[in-house]
Formats: sequence, C-alpha cells, structure tokens
Amino acid sequence: MPRLPVTTKPLSFLSDLSDWQTIGKVEETVQRGKAHFGEDFVTSRDAKTLREAWIGLRYATAFGCDYMRMSDAPDMELWSALGVRQWEIVEALDPWRRRGDEYRNPTDEPVFDDCLRRRREILPTIQRRADEKAAKRYGDRTSLLIYANMGLYGAFREEVEPSLHDVTSQASQTFQEVALYWEGRVYRLWRDQRALKLEPTLYEGGLL
Repeated sequence: MPRLPVTTKPLSFLSDLSDWQTIGKVEETVQRGKAHFGEDFVTSRDAKTLREAWIGLRYATAFGCDYMRMSDAPDMELWSALGVRQWEIVEALDPWRRRGDEYRNPTDEPVFDDCLRRRREILPTIQRRADEKAAKRYGDRTSLLIYANMGLYGAFREEVEPSLHDVTSQASQTFQEVALYWEGRVYRLWRDQRALKLEPTLYEGGLL
C-alpha cells in the first residue's frame, strides 16, 4: 500500500470520508450514512458530502481507482495508477423536480409526460450545470464529474448520447477530464480537451 497523506479526523463517522480510504471502505461509510439519515439522505444538507461520495464511487468503481477521499474544493480526490486526481462533482436535476420526489411519492410506473419533458430538458440541463462549473475556473488539473439525476427509464438513450460531447464541450476547455454518470452508466467524455469514444461503463445504481 502506498504511503498516503494523513488528515485530521473530527469525531464523526462522516469525517472518515476526508481521509484516504479504499473504495470498499468508502462504500461502507456511505452505506452507514444512508442507514443513519434514512429518507433524509437525499435531501439533508448534512448528507451532502455522503451524496457526493455516492456519486464519486460510481466513477471510482467503474474505472478501477484504488483510494478516494472527499474534500471541500474540489469535492473529491481519487488515487489510481494515474496518480492522484482532483474532481469537482455537480448534479444535473430537473428544474421542476425536487431531489427525492421519488421517495416522497413512490410509484412503480414511469410518468410518460415527465419522460417527454425530461427528454426535452436533459441536454440543456447538463450543459447549463457543466458551463456553470467551467465558469468558476477550477484549474486544468481538476476534472468534472456530472451526475445526471434525470431518469428516462432506458428510453431515448440513443437520442441523448450522441449530443453528450456537444453539451460538455465548453467544460472540456477548463477541466482535465469530463465524465458523466447517468442511469447506471459512467461516460468518459473528454480528456485533455480531446473527445473520447463514447463507451459507457455499466454500473448498477439508482437515482438520488
């Protein structure tokens, strides 16, 4: 195991995330957090870092990272064969939906009208959130991970995917890498301002 930097740990299991941990340990911490917060996990401000870790785990697991830790700016660091990489995390959510609505009003059936509306809005929403982060100028050694929390229940994917590079092109000029997690798939879109082949890696997971 490589020698990793040590950080000070406040007295809270949430602070475990600020120290370098294996991906499996981070997963355990996130599961403990979900059990602690219950339904409030998706809405509580106190669970924000846990939610970001939940998102970051999708990338870290899909692409074989060894260690990760959460921080304030940027949100996450990943340790892999490529070395330590810094990541900013952003969520793209329907402008008309609050996070966690699926838990407040559960249904087993997708709402067709919502799917059509979401199909129209998903690409502009991803672009808006990516451009907002790009405007903050984090530095060219920071990467961006976008969580598209806009489920289409598997529909319209072939219509959406071809435009993912276009709507993240501005962010690619600012961030070292741009990646997207959407509906159980992790997409590496850009690296060093070069568009990557669209080859999503499957990761089973749900919505926040």
